Amino acid sequence: MLTLSMNDQRSGDLPPAYPFQPPSKWLTYVPGKKYRAGPTADGAIGPDGNGYVCKLDNRDAVWTPSHWMLLAPTGPTGALGPTGALGPTGALGPTGALGPTGALGPTGALGPTGALGPTGSTGPTGPSGGPAGPTGPTGAAGATGVGATGATGAAGATGAAGATGAAGATGLTGATGAAGATGATFDLVARQTVFSGPVDTNGLPTLFPATSSSLTLTTQNVSGSAPFVFTAAQGANIAGNVDYIYGFTSNKTWSGLTASTTNYLYANASTGVLGFTTLQPIYQFGGTPSVTNGQFTFNVSQMTGYMGNGTTAPATPIIFVGECVCGASTITSTIAYAYNGIYDSGWIATLPTAGALTSKNHNLGVAPSMLAGLDTLPIKNLTAENNYAVGDITAISFAGSQVLTRLTIGFSVYSSAYANAIFNKTNGSGASPINANWAYRFYVMRGW
Repeated sequence: MLTLSMNDQRSGDLPPAYPFQPPSKWLTYVPGKKYRAGPTADGAIGPDGNGYVCKLDNRDAVWTPSHWMLLAPTGPTGALGPTGALGPTGALGPTGALGPTGALGPTGALGPTGALGPTGSTGPTGPSGGPAGPTGPTGAAGATGVGATGATGAAGATGAAGATGAAGATGLTGATGAAGATGATFDLVARQTVFSGPVDTNGLPTLFPATSSSLTLTTQNVSGSAPFVFTAAQGANIAGNVDYIYGFTSNKTWSGLTASTTNYLYANASTGVLGFTTLQPIYQFGGTPSVTNGQFTFNVSQMTGYMGNGTTAPATPIIFVGECVCGASTITSTIAYAYNGIYDSGWIATLPTAGALTSKNHNLGVAPSMLAGLDTLPIKNLTAENNYAVGDITAISFAGSQVLTRLTIGFSVYSSAYANAIFNKTNGSGASPINANWAYRFYVMRGW
């Protein structure tokens, strides 16, 4: 609402015909409205339509959109004439434009962010799993031996033995051990051995070619499905066995082998580095390791290997995987050591002939510590006799010479009627078997 004083003298507001100054009165101005009216009997101007009336000392004013109009003083009220018809309503004036919008005030600055509290320290890592358990008991049909899962080595290989290595990386999981032999088997797990590699149909290693045309030897048949995996023992700690495990899924090479001698081939189970020496490894139950340069000593009681450097013999996780005989410029023969420290000849038809030497290559790299095949020999019936049925397994006792070396097992049977002797299955009487009715078997292992 806008209020105007009648005393206001504005150009164009009051026409020149009415130049007087009426007493100060107030009129109410409503923007956008028109006012039309006629005098009433009391001198006032009555409302008409949208009009609004003000009385100013017997003078009436009617506001219109363009000016103020003052009427002459009224005389005595005469009789009212007929009310004239209302004129047309004037058009509304234009709506005034909106004023400009005020500018926004400045945004207040953000307060400083509070500092983060310190991060809590990480608790110590617990030790890995406990020591590997033994394989299952030997069944009549021969239980399948389970290979040990390696503990984590210093280079980070995690095995079932659970010791955490310095580098902390997870190593390869130990391969499944060779199938348990029927009859005389031994529930031990090797820790210093080749776990797996390529084999022939009899389960024997095919890791090396038979010869080489140079003083370089490269493995063969190694692949993702036949990985070359090995482990080396380095004692134990409070968490269990400390074993290093390493492996390859492609062939590897020993170069620059020494001419005209036997080279013993090894691999470092912590780093995977290959090496060789012309000194045959020493395996002993205990004692002081040799410091001779290139001389490896393994103490079985401590399950730790040491490599001499000419001055000292530091503990080193080395595993010997085989050997080769070198000529002047070529390799004339090779031997891959038996995987998992076990040799099993399988069943060999026909018992050994009396007076003849019978020998097999076990290729353990060290004389076996446990064996089946000396003093008594496991045999399996092929053709029924002495109340034995086909497939029955027993053992014979024989008299003769037995021999064990780091690579072979053998014996010769005396020439006598009872050189090979068995007992009748049902009555226990002594008998001499018919050689062709039976098969025999060698089974040897070194146990570590």
